[in-house]
Amino acid sequence: MKQIHLKLKRECVLVELPEGAKNIRTGDWGNFVYDSPIEGVFAIDTLVPLAYRKFLGKFTDLKEEDFEGLVDRSSPYSDFYKSYNKNDVSPFAFARESFISAIEAEGWYTENPYAKTLRDAVDKSPGSSYGEKLKEADIYREAQEKVINLSNCYLFFKS
Repeated sequence: MKQIHLKLKRECVLVELPEGAKNIRTGDWGNFVYDSPIEGVFAIDTLVPLAYRKFLGKFTDLKEEDFEGLVDRSSPYSDFYKSYNKNDVSPFAFARESFISAIEAEGWYTENPYAKTLRDAVDKSPGSSYGEKLKEADIYREAQEKVINLSNCYLFFKS
């Protein structure tokens, strides 16, 4: 389970549940209650810090208006939203894109930047030695640990 703390216009926490989690509910105290992907195991996690008790929703269900309240405008009189990426400061037309740039600015990815699959990573160096292919696989796995699946994410904000 991954958590990303973001200090934007409103502080928030994005929590990624494991693949296959179902029957997801939140309690009054910000508890995550869900059925684990492992059959027969019921998990209760209190991962959301006490200050972040307001549940906004599942990332994929949020509307543009929800993101507008979380991210900053590129300037006080602009219709565009801030890019939180230090390498690309071009503003965004949509607040959702700005929010995703904040996630990426924290060192997370929405897809593996190295390769789409492990096989693609290993095939990057055809004819290489077995050791070199293992290095390629390690680079891919390291990057994959920082990939967050937004369709499994839930957003809480500081009240």
